[in-house]
Amino acid sequence: IATAVRLMKLLVLGAAGQVGTELRRARLPAGMTLVGLDRGGLDITDRAAVFAAVRGHDLVVNAAAYLTTTITRHLGAPSA
Repeated sequence: IATAVRLMKLLVLGAAGQVGTELRRARLPAGMTLVGLDRGGLDITDRAAVFAAVRGHDLVVNAAAYLTTTITRHLGAPSA
């Protein structure tokens, strides 16, 4: 009796970082595909873009870092 394998889509945000790189190197179970996005492919401060990116995936791993330089660029320098 053949059983159907359900294909699962895994999205890794921060795929070019340390954790994301290791996740991309990991052996995935049969039927699972991985899509990796890094800061060049997704601005994690853009809510609409994040919602659009995660749509259609079964599992999302957020390994993206929110760096101080990113905070400064979006919010301005912190006051003393």
